[in-house]
Amino acid sequence: MTRSSGLLRSLFGLLVLVGCADPDSDDSCVDETSCGAEQPPQELALLPPAPAFFVNVNTVVSQGGTVSASSNSFRARCSGAGCTVLAGAQVVLSAVALPGFSFVRWSGCSSSSSARLIINPRTSTTCTATFAPTQFTVTAVAGSLGTVYSSVRGVVCTNAVCRVNQGDSVSLVAVPAQGAAFASWSGCTGVVSGTQLTLAAVNTDLTCTANFQR
Repeated sequence: MTRSSGLLRSLFGLLVLVGCADPDSDDSCVDETSCGAEQPPQELALLPPAPAFFVNVNTVVSQGGTVSASSNSFRARCSGAGCTVLAGAQVVLSAVALPGFSFVRWSGCSSSSSARLIINPRTSTTCTATFAPTQFTVTAVAGSLGTVYSSVRGVVCTNAVCRVNQGDSVSLVAVPAQGAAFASWSGCTGVVSGTQLTLAAVNTDLTCTANFQR
C-alpha cells in the first residue's frame, strides 16, 4: 500500500465520523448504534385496575311479611333481607306476605308493586317492603220491600258495603218496610238470628241479599 493510498483512506474515515457527529450531514452512518440513533420509546407501564368497591342493600319490612335477599354475583355476601355486593351487581329481593296480609309495594329504591324485585345498586341503598291486611268487600242488598244495613266491629258501613280485613266479622241486619216481613238471606252463608246475619272470618268477597215478602 502506498503512502498516498493510506492517506486517502484516513481522510475517508474522518469524513464518515464527521458525518455521524453532524446531525445536518447527509452522509449515512455505517453503524447506527454508534451514531446515537434514537432508541424506540419504552412501553408505558400498565396502570393497575381501579379498586372495586362494595355497596350495601338494606331492607325495611313493615308488619305483615318477610323479605329475603340473594345475589349470584362475584363476592356477594347476603344474609336475611340484606346484601353486600360489588357496585352494579344484581340483587334479588323477594317479599312474602304472612297469612291475612298482602304485599303492597316497594319504595325507597323502586316503586314496583311486584313482590320480586331485581336491582343493580351502584351506591348503598335501602328498600322498603310494605304489606297491608288483605281486604275483601261485603255487599248487602235489599229488595224493594225493605232495607238492610251492615257493620264491622260496631261501625256501620257506607251504603251497606263493607271493606273488611281478612278474618273480620260482619253483621248484616234486614229491616222490612211497613206491611212486609223478612223472609230469608241468600247469596252467602252465616249465622242467622232473626233478621240479622253474622258473617265470621271473612276470606272472600261476598254479596248477601235480604229477601222480603208481604
